[in-house]
Amino acid sequence: MGNKSKATVGATGGWLKLERTQIRCTFAVMYILLIFIPACYTIFNKIPPLEDLRVATGVFSYKKMGLRFGNVVILNEDVTNYYTCRVAIGTSHGCFAFNAELLSMVGKPVQIWWYEQKLYFWYSQRRLVRLVVDGHEERSYEKSVSRDKEETSFRFYSSIVALAFIVALCVLLERIGKRQTQTKGEFERG
Repeated sequence: MGNKSKATVGATGGWLKLERTQIRCTFAVMYILLIFIPACYTIFNKIPPLEDLRVATGVFSYKKMGLRFGNVVILNEDVTNYYTCRVAIGTSHGCFAFNAELLSMVGKPVQIWWYEQKLYFWYSQRRLVRLVVDGHEERSYEKSVSRDKEETSFRFYSSIVALAFIVALCVLLERIGKRQTQTKGEFERG
């Protein structure tokens, strides 16, 4: 009978350790898939030099996405292409606020400098870098590069803060688990 109770306690202790390990692994996998990998794509993404970008021409249009921003659309005779100024997953698509000035550009000839930007393992987008509508530069190469640098530093620091938060949460959950185990042990003895 003594051996049986030791086996039960050992199994219970092992189960508690397994739960803690599962919690840690779950948080680690979530951090890696949802924060670290997208941040790496943003941090290591570099806009190619202007002369290496692809150029598309057509008629300017705009597709509203969400409340205020949207994708730039080029309408050609046979194909409609969508371009975005989005730097990373979770950021705005918009190159411009949806307003009267934007609407005045619709239907005018447009030239877009762009490249295929990888955002995640299987996902990429047509990233607009420079935009000229009816001979006027509406989005400059320099502005796109500047926005990239801002977003890169934000993603880097926010991923560090998220990691610190997840580690603190794991430590807190482990302490709560230890207290519950100690309280349960005292309750069974008393």
